[in-house]
Amino acid sequence: MSYRGRGNPSYYGNQDRVYYNREYDDYNSQPSTSRGRGRGRGNRRGGRNNNNNSYPHQNNKNNNNDKRNDENTKSDKPEINNVPEPKHLSKTSSELTNDPLYEESFFKEFGSSLRRDVDDPKIHSGTTGLKYIIENLYKIFVTKAAGFAKRMPESALADYCAILTTQRLLKIHIENSFDANYETTKFVRDIDNAKYFYPKTLSRYLSGFGNTRIVGGRSLKFYYPPAVARKVTVDDLRWWGRVNDQTHHLYLNYPCTAVYYSRVVHDYVGRQQFVEAEGEEEEEEDADEDLDLPARIRPLQWDRSSPNVNLQGWKSRTHLTNIQRGFLDTADFDPRESPRGLEWNYNPSWINAVSIELENLNFIEAGTVAESSGGSQGQTTFAFPYSDDELPVSTGDFIGKSNLDVSGPIANLGVKHLYRVKYDEDLRNWSIYWENRSFDHVPAAWSATVNTWRDAEYPELTTGRYSIELFDPREFARLVVERNNRKVKK
Repeated sequence: MSYRGRGNPSYYGNQDRVYYNREYDDYNSQPSTSRGRGRGRGNRRGGRNNNNNSYPHQNNKNNNNDKRNDENTKSDKPEINNVPEPKHLSKTSSELTNDPLYEESFFKEFGSSLRRDVDDPKIHSGTTGLKYIIENLYKIFVTKAAGFAKRMPESALADYCAILTTQRLLKIHIENSFDANYETTKFVRDIDNAKYFYPKTLSRYLSGFGNTRIVGGRSLKFYYPPAVARKVTVDDLRWWGRVNDQTHHLYLNYPCTAVYYSRVVHDYVGRQQFVEAEGEEEEEEDADEDLDLPARIRPLQWDRSSPNVNLQGWKSRTHLTNIQRGFLDTADFDPRESPRGLEWNYNPSWINAVSIELENLNFIEAGTVAESSGGSQGQTTFAFPYSDDELPVSTGDFIGKSNLDVSGPIANLGVKHLYRVKYDEDLRNWSIYWENRSFDHVPAAWSATVNTWRDAEYPELTTGRYSIELFDPREFARLVVERNNRKVKK
């Protein structure tokens, strides 16, 4: 039997055919409620009866006729059981099994389905903003806990945060199936199993790292350059190789845990003993002199050069008190036994002691780092240093930039956390080394490679169409730390 006249459900236009056929079936399964031919309400010929499931011009005078019609139309009904009813538009990249065209796919032949490009665009978010978070965390800890500064040196807190940060970045890198050796994988697993204490400010900062998606749907995979780009020998596993045009940008953009650990050692023993602990022989130097990298790691370009605050983890020496030295001693810290065999400078006893000390503070909230490899869209923004060209960029202000229409609050946080910094190649005050407090002798080869990891990213990430006002990252970090440590634990 075929539908005729206006009784055909297609009379209502290009509607969902499945929906109307189902209503027609529901109608036939119910008894007729009207047999008359009058013109009254619900009884007029061809009109709708009191059953709302009926259709125009369907004569319901005989229930037996309805049953015969139902039997005769069984073979004419379209096959609808295998077509899923659309419920909502998917907003993810998963296969759209609830799409109306899923069963009628245009790519049913073998090998004709669409596949993701193996070489997904990468994003190389850095940790330039980490130092400001560490500095302000230590300040608020000292302010609210009188005994904290007496026990815990700032270099110890910095080393602890650097370890947790490095683990988070390596974990995402590994989950994205990028190269990593056994020692790196074990380091990530050990930190996960240890369940260390994360200050809320640090956990939120770390949760911003990861894979993201730019406006328009293109996905970006997080890639951690130091995991595979560093050139090291067996004796220098803790470092990223000698500072030169191929490695200086790693020390500039990411936390080398060897630098952080060396700062703790230097604060503890002073310059001369630090040199001896590294197994090197040098002329006797002032014990109060600031930290420098081992001779085998320093750049060869300059005769008399020294690191500056652009080197992540570096800071002028702090003289430790006896109580601070005692804390390090009880934490199984031995300055003469640098963890040469531990690729990421991870000493479980030492890190656990710092974790317990932080957890005992009654005003600091614990945070949780995201378990997934997904990160914030705020990473797609970037910042330009805006400072005196005679001073290190880390001491100045920054200007935020973005070429993508990212949500205002997210863009603001992403920029001010300095996830991605792009440097002016001509100014050279981004260099991690200087000579006599001057950047005049920075090699030209360093300028050519300072933005290596920005240049290797998706093109739309490295141009700026939208700007965010000039800002001070130190002040921003202070406000964030204070906001996350207002409540006192009960």
